[in-house]
Amino acid sequence: MAVTQVMAFYADQIRAAQAAGQVSAELDAAKVATILFAFAQGTVNPALAMVSNRCRRSI
Repeated sequence: MAVTQVMAFYADQIRAAQAAGQVSAELDAAKVATILFAFAQGTVNPALAMVSNRCRRSI
């Protein structure tokens, strides 16, 4: 899945939450999607690196 598809998915989910009244309608869905994507990349990549390093040490 391409980055643009992931960003579109996040933005669509935010818009759905806005329509349901779960998220402020004042937020820019595309900007929030960008922030969420960056956050996810920042937390997932270091975690994967730790797992990879642990696997190498056990070999």
